[in-house]
Amino acid sequence: MIQPTTLRNLTLAFGLGLLLSGFMATQFAAAQEANLPERQTGVASRYERLEELLLRLAEMEAAENPERAALLRRAARQSRDQFVLSQLRDATEALQNHGSKRQSTSKKELPKDSKDCCSC
Repeated sequence: MIQPTTLRNLTLAFGLGLLLSGFMATQFAAAQEANLPERQTGVASRYERLEELLLRLAEMEAAENPERAALLRRAARQSRDQFVLSQLRDATEALQNHGSKRQSTSKKELPKDSKDCCSC
């Protein structure tokens, strides 16, 4: 049988965990949105590396397991045929362009001449 104090401590710990997880999820979502273009760049580069590794692994497997090597080559070929990597790169570029547009529209244009900003 569980002791009442143990049950109370577990309930408090669970409630605190829920509270912290909600706060952390909110903070995490805000941080993710802020660096989305950088994360997308990382995804594209990791995917490029994956395609390279598929082909290298296919070469290594060719002698001992030709069926698996064929499947690996097929996966790499399908990825290239469907332009997955180029779509990832396009998404990266779009996110970077969107971010720079958003930054430029949020900044107000400063006067070119210092006389325009003050009436001295």
